[in-house]
Amino acid sequence: EYKACKLYLDKALQGFNVDYVGHAWNTITAEPLGIHHAVDVDELQLSIQQHYNSSHITVDDYKREFQRLSQPFRVSNPSITNRVSAGSGISQWRSFEKATKALKNSILPGKSYDLIICTRYDIAWKREIDMNIIIDAVKNTRQVEDDRIIITEKEYGHRTVHGTTMQDLIFFGSLNGILQLGKNFTRNRLKHIIVQDKYEK
Repeated sequence: EYKACKLYLDKALQGFNVDYVGHAWNTITAEPLGIHHAVDVDELQLSIQQHYNSSHITVDDYKREFQRLSQPFRVSNPSITNRVSAGSGISQWRSFEKATKALKNSILPGKSYDLIICTRYDIAWKREIDMNIIIDAVKNTRQVEDDRIIITEKEYGHRTVHGTTMQDLIFFGSLNGILQLGKNFTRNRLKHIIVQDKYEK
């Protein structure tokens, strides 16, 4: 998927100077689906970094990460422990937070970006999008209102299940907007899961 995604991104962003920054899990698919096929973290990270010509893409062990995140709940809340240890409803959020940190760490002094594009490796960006219109929208809003701008795109008729997915197919933002959005993303999602659990009970 990450190889196919790069082909579409290169075509869609032709003519622009692009830096690739990101994060991936070492799984073919995830625990909530009942299938867990893991690959070597270092091998996958090297392969993705070489393919995207970027040292700012990291890969983590899916199972180890969510076992670690579930530890604080093991004594107090078994139902939350199971959800978190499986990565259910949190893997996207955790990955975005890690990508945001990688972005923050990759910025050289004095470097600026007109636009940050956030997407996933399983997205084939086929439609033509006028990037200059989006860049102008972000710049104009930033000048008049706030520099923490996020623009989301949603397919007509697409509905997300509240609390289980984030709108992460593709979205755009200013650098400050993306960095602010990703800050403490996992902790906030865990708080949300705790509230949901109490509400369900």
